[in-house]
Amino acid sequence: MPVPVAGGYLFADLAVERTHSCGVTLDGDGYCWGDNPFGELGDGTTTRRSAPVRVLGGIKFASIHPGRNHTCGVARSGEVFCWGNNEHGQLGDGTQTSRIAPVRAAASLTFTSLTVRDKHACGISTTGGGYCWGYNIDGQLGDGTTTDRFTPVAVTTGSTLLVVDAGSYHTCGLAGGGTPWCWGENLFAALGNGTKDNSSVPVEVETTRSFVQVSSGCFHTCGITSAGETFCWGRNLEGQLGTGNNDDSTTPRRVYWSP
Repeated sequence: MPVPVAGGYLFADLAVERTHSCGVTLDGDGYCWGDNPFGELGDGTTTRRSAPVRVLGGIKFASIHPGRNHTCGVARSGEVFCWGNNEHGQLGDGTQTSRIAPVRAAASLTFTSLTVRDKHACGISTTGGGYCWGYNIDGQLGDGTTTDRFTPVAVTTGSTLLVVDAGSYHTCGLAGGGTPWCWGENLFAALGNGTKDNSSVPVEVETTRSFVQVSSGCFHTCGITSAGETFCWGRNLEGQLGTGNNDDSTTPRRVYWSP
């Protein structure tokens, strides 16, 4: 049965990953707990914590986003701070040095939103457009290369992205009018463009529908249309597309429903 998180904190925002969790209190203070081998809790140590510890630096956060072995957060000022493992530049501070306390990422940028996954991060800047940094072996940063980036690079697309969501090996976003775009690994058709070819630049998802939300998983993607319908595409071995069978789909398919 559910048990309360220790400390009696009141959280306004909460996010979890594989082995650690983080939250932002009503006052904007950041707390994390769980495994901490790379300093992903941001408390200045690599000690595993079974109760929340405060993220160092006195930063007032709007949101915090755990990755696989690192964490990033958006301050109320729009600045991004990251901490933890940095072997692929996923902290965005221009180095490959892991950090046990927050460092400023994307020093020349501020962000309205942020998404963090296994080894890369992306966000929408306050001046508009998507930026990504970190691991890029499959082109998941969307800059036209497969080169890891230690600082944010602009996502290369013909439309300005308004929403972005990072998956494990691919990333998707929404442009004006609700048009979905995806980029990165496509072995199981997570990009939804009718192929299984990787793409290091955004490709338009094969659909005529307008979307209001998109969510990227490990090898599949789902989205909600402006009409409230849910569509998914990509790998479906475990039935994660919700279509009533286990067939992969290279284009969006409506989640099965019965009136």
